[in-house]
Order: sequence, then C-alpha cells, then structure tokens
Amino acid sequence: ISAVSSFLAVVISFLLYPAVWFLGVNYSAVTSFIPVALIAISAFLILTERGEEFGGRYSAWRKRFYALLVFTVSGFTGIVAFQVSEYVTDPLGSILLPLLTGLFGVPILLQTTGGRIPQQRVRFRLPDSNAVSAGTVAGFLVSLFPGVSSGVATVLSTVGIRGREEYVAAVSAANSANAVLCFFMLISASRTRSGAAEALKQLGAFPSLFEIVAISTLSALVALPLTLAVAKVAFSHITRLQFSKISLAVLVFLIALTYILTGFMGVMILFVSSVIGMSAPLLGVRRVNCMGCLIIPVLLYYL
Repeated sequence: ISAVSSFLAVVISFLLYPAVWFLGVNYSAVTSFIPVALIAISAFLILTERGEEFGGRYSAWRKRFYALLVFTVSGFTGIVAFQVSEYVTDPLGSILLPLLTGLFGVPILLQTTGGRIPQQRVRFRLPDSNAVSAGTVAGFLVSLFPGVSSGVATVLSTVGIRGREEYVAAVSAANSANAVLCFFMLISASRTRSGAAEALKQLGAFPSLFEIVAISTLSALVALPLTLAVAKVAFSHITRLQFSKISLAVLVFLIALTYILTGFMGVMILFVSSVIGMSAPLLGVRRVNCMGCLIIPVLLYYL
C-alpha cells in the first residue's frame, strides 16, 4: 500500500505544477499570507489532539494544553538554537542537526532500544484513492510555506481517517508528493522547502521542469517494484535483527556526528531537544508538535 500510494502521489503531483507555478510567480502575495497560514497550521496541530477514551470530559483539552506546552517550549528552544548557531564554525555543520535530531531522532531510538519487530506478512492491496488524494493535497499545501515539514502534512492528510491501511496510504502520499512539489517550488519561486531542494540551491543547480518530471518518474518506476521485491525478502529476516543494538549504535553515531560538526554547543542543544522530544509521548501527544522549533521562529520572522 505504501509503495503504490507513493507512486500514485508522484504522478498526481505533476498535475499540480500549474498551481505551484502560479503561486511561485506571485509569491509576494503568498508571503503576506504566511503568518496567517502558520498560525492556522499551529492551531490545527494543537486542537486536533484527541483525549483518552476514558479520560473524562476534559481529557481532550488537557492533551491540547500539553500539546501547546510542547509546541511552545520547542519554539523557544528553536529560537535559542538559532541564536547560538554562530558558535557552529564547521562549514558542514548546522544547528538544525542537533535540534531536529534531538526532537525527533533520539527519542525514537531510546524508545526502541528494548523493542522487537513483530512478525510481518506480505499482502498486496491497492490503496484507497481518497486517502492518496488527501495525502497529495496535504503535501502540496505544506510545500508552500516555510517551517512546515512533511510531518505536518501527515497530520493534515490523516484527519478523519480511521483505518490503518488508509492511514499508511495518506502518509506515504503526503511524503512523496511533498518531495516532488518542493522541487517545483524551487524552480518556480527559488524557495526551498526541503533539504534536497536546499542542497541543489546551494550548488547553484536549478533543474528544469522536464528534468524534475523525468527523474521523478524514473525514480518512481524503479522504486515501486524494487520496494516490493526488497520488502518480500526483508520481511522474512527483519524479525531476527537485534533492534536494541542497532538503535544504540545509531544513537552513538548521531552523538559523535553532532559533536564533530557542531561542537560542544551542538551537543548541548541535542541534549535539551532530546528531553523535549521525549516529553511528547510521555504526555501522550503527537511528536509533530515539536515542529514549533521551526514554526515559531519563522512566524516571528514574518510578523
């Protein structure tokens, strides 16, 4: 479902290029709308938190308060991180490395050090078309605004979706569509909305529309059967992996990489952001609320 959804999202994304181009050439109008959009997205992230089933009448609002707390503290951490970014002297380093690694990477690794992957089974099914469409549209909306990641697109695309397979389809479509549409935004408005697009801009390499469509199509055509083939083989072996050792090794690698590229200040940011990232699941709210680390600084910049 995931592989097919991603493939379909790439194809649908091509149809959205005229809309991206129109907004790109009129980006001054979009810029004036950015603060409103970021506030609306932030409110949406927080207000869509759900309460516990038997948590009482105020359970949902308690979770929303926790989400607001995580969002705000993450935003303050992001502001501080950007203020101390001048201490990162390595040209290959960026303060975003420890900030985002701590908020999203380290907590997941710590949570999986004692877990095991359950038995997997292979079953081919076509994804729900509504879920794929919702994910693609969410990826399109997210590609327009700075400070908003594909994780936010995931939340937008899964509103009202209850089924597990529909959720997977929407998430896969949102991520794949966002990846392609970020390149469309690059060539339309010279704006970067992803790390890959930023890398191309830094290199001064602006691909043409034909090149983006051709490479995306080729990648999708290769990735679809390759993913299905690799998954079929991997499912029979993945449960044998010692996940705790892999997670620990990756964690040590990330800490070492952070120190090498960003120094002691980066390690401090990594530690603080990791604590905040761990607080989200402990409070029972989505980790995507940690995107306040980018949304709040960007919002303050445009206000």
